[in-house]
Amino acid sequence: MKLYDTDEFRATKQWPYAVCAGCVVYRLLQDKVEILLLERNAENDLTNEDFVTYHLPKGHIRFSEPLLEAAIRETLEELGCEVKVQTYLGAIQKEYIFKGINYNRTFHFFAAEWQEDVANIDDEHDSRSWVTLEDAAQLLGPPNPKGEDELIKRFTNFLELTNAT
Repeated sequence: MKLYDTDEFRATKQWPYAVCAGCVVYRLLQDKVEILLLERNAENDLTNEDFVTYHLPKGHIRFSEPLLEAAIRETLEELGCEVKVQTYLGAIQKEYIFKGINYNRTFHFFAAEWQEDVANIDDEHDSRSWVTLEDAAQLLGPPNPKGEDELIKRFTNFLELTNAT
């Protein structure tokens, strides 16, 4: 029996386990650190009002693909930039329901310094923005169900340990 429908570790109704990798992309400026976030416009089904959600670049790992390689590939595909990975930030695991599928998803993340833009963002997102470290934690926190604000806390700890701020 084939558990996955594609060549990626992508959840299905029969097998809900997914594995993803991504990056916290940053740049160091003279007096601050900025994080590059993806933005997606959405409509609230209850109020019919538009709102924006914010995300870190990430995606499903392909079979036989190393975590680091997947994180760099997904960052390039989604943000359109090249990065230099600095460290592993660990994983977060979330369970939620999306489009009728019960997800049990593990996200592996790396801290990656922005190098240059080489392409446009993907078609899953509407735009991208550089934001302060403080704003990133707020924009990725609740009600964002993926808990990506935890990664900003880990990234901040990395900066403190390396005296980069």
